[in-house]
Amino acid sequence: MTIAPTVFDNAAAELLAMHKRQPEITAQDYAKSLVAALGKAIAGRRKIYLDTKFWVLLRDAAMGRPREPAHTELLELLRRVVAAGLALCPIGDASFVELIRQSDPLTRVATAQLMDELSLGVALISEQDRVMMELSCVLSADGAKSGTEMLDHMVWVKICFVLGFPWPVSPNRDQAANRLLQKVIIDELWKRPLTELIETVGEPPSSLPGFDQTAELLNRESAAHAHEARGMEKLFLAEIAGTLSVFKDHLVKVVQQAYVRETGTPPMLTDEGKDDAARRAHSLMVNCFREAKDKMAKRVPSLYINAMCHAACRLNRSKKLKGNDLVDFHHAMGAVAYCNAFFTDGPLRALLTAKHVALDKEFGRTILSDEDGAVEYLQSVLATDFS
Repeated sequence: MTIAPTVFDNAAAELLAMHKRQPEITAQDYAKSLVAALGKAIAGRRKIYLDTKFWVLLRDAAMGRPREPAHTELLELLRRVVAAGLALCPIGDASFVELIRQSDPLTRVATAQLMDELSLGVALISEQDRVMMELSCVLSADGAKSGTEMLDHMVWVKICFVLGFPWPVSPNRDQAANRLLQKVIIDELWKRPLTELIETVGEPPSSLPGFDQTAELLNRESAAHAHEARGMEKLFLAEIAGTLSVFKDHLVKVVQQAYVRETGTPPMLTDEGKDDAARRAHSLMVNCFREAKDKMAKRVPSLYINAMCHAACRLNRSKKLKGNDLVDFHHAMGAVAYCNAFFTDGPLRALLTAKHVALDKEFGRTILSDEDGAVEYLQSVLATDFS
């Protein structure tokens, strides 16, 4: 059969010709147009986020070795809702990291194949990009009015961009040639499945070095400040202040962009001026969370969810964080903020749905940890959408 390669070549040639006719369009703007089109295309589907526990159970069922009969039923139902256009199971950057950690090449490929099938190649944009978009939204005039509803269709990418967009620059090419190169690379990667992507990954790491060290550091800091822990609200504000400090530079950039829009000229800031602007922006955001926590939860959901998870753990002084706990929090940041349902393990569900956290109620999400409950949820999706 030569039809597929011919169609592919024609499509690639048409895209290349289009890019040559539009040298003024940057790679960043082109990527945004693809993201917007994808968001619109999948807007009518429910997003069901599966953490690694469920991907592994479903993978085993797909390989003909289910651990429980319910796993086969769950897999069949997920395939039905995806095939019917009712839902998809997007991949997050935490899911990708955990996938490449799987040591057995056979099961790693099988997991990737199932992810390709149920996700339709759709992933959440990287966590850092999501946070930056949310902060830009809340600090802009339009975003302050509408919240993150305006971002719901801008957080989805194809799987090869789950960790962000590459912007290669050749010093031997002019601007137009570099833009063309970048857009061609985007086109090539946009259609590649996860299965092909993981073939380029070498030996998986045996641990999560960054997460493990971070968890140890956080445990030491929590112990040192244990005497200051006086209730969930104070712990939350302490966590959100610490989290926002990581994004101080971005807050300054957002403020500078707003100044340019209003005056038409860039602000002239010294290093001292930038530091002062960073402190002011940080204080502004912390005060916004203090005075309007519920509104900020909807406008900066990723940081809100992260801070709530950490605050809840600090409230439980007997709880010692591990690297895998931090990975779980990263799953939750994307799943609860932007997906309709989250299938995860028991401890994380217990944390997210605890009375003093209640992220399921805050965001109107279904969070499940047992397979039978997941089966019932999918059956209700079929019954509701086909009734």
